[in-house]
Amino acid sequence: MEKFFDKIGLYDIWIVLFPGVIFLIGIRSLYDFMISLSGLISITPGMIGKLGLILQMNIATPSDIYELLVLLAFSYLCGMILHELSSILKNRLIYLKADPRTLLLDENAGILNNQELRNLMPFLKSLNNGNDFSQSEPEKLRDESKFLFHRMNKRLQDKKKSGDYVKLNIIYNMCGTLCIVLAILSLITFAFGADFFFHKEYFAFFYSLMILGIMIVLLLILLFRSKRYYRYWVRNIIFAYQELCWDNDSNSMEHIAPEQQESKTTKP
Repeated sequence: MEKFFDKIGLYDIWIVLFPGVIFLIGIRSLYDFMISLSGLISITPGMIGKLGLILQMNIATPSDIYELLVLLAFSYLCGMILHELSSILKNRLIYLKADPRTLLLDENAGILNNQELRNLMPFLKSLNNGNDFSQSEPEKLRDESKFLFHRMNKRLQDKKKSGDYVKLNIIYNMCGTLCIVLAILSLITFAFGADFFFHKEYFAFFYSLMILGIMIVLLLILLFRSKRYYRYWVRNIIFAYQELCWDNDSNSMEHIAPEQQESKTTKP
């Protein structure tokens, strides 16, 4: 089973397949519930009972192996589309001007705090051939930041040291894709709410607004979580690369004679 998941890839499972399954099951369950909402309200006594109707939502699940395979196939296709929509949203709106990779050298961005940036600056400059960074030119500084990040990330991948940090990237991307899922479900809920309002089914209308509010709150939580894990991923890549360089320096010192080590580590 582990080899099977290795071949599929964690990205395919958690960023494509999982959001696709949530989307298909969620849209079917939401549609069935909203269609029957007016009838459920009319036969449910008491305000508390009506407010608890959402607990009666039936989750659409496959009934046999054929339906399960169909669900997985369509989920993967839907997941790819949802992930592409998520990428477009991030590139064209959320991170239009800059993202954590391009802001790691910016002391005002909060990716690294001022103390961390000061401590890391000699190390980061060594990756820039000892040259200073373009602090007075924001656009150029972002390009330098992105170049440094890709260089560090590529080196960690080559050394097979990036596995632990891939999980952070997966959570960031998964949360972004699930934001698209909730956005689409919110639009469907809004459409049902508008229909209830025009047909003067006001209790169903307010109920749909309650569901819409819950979805918007969940969407915002996932959005903030996505941003947070993006920053975590970038930060961890930086410190992991620094640790890799320290380990390489330590290993190289082990093969040097003691008197050479002393001359190598003692300042003139």
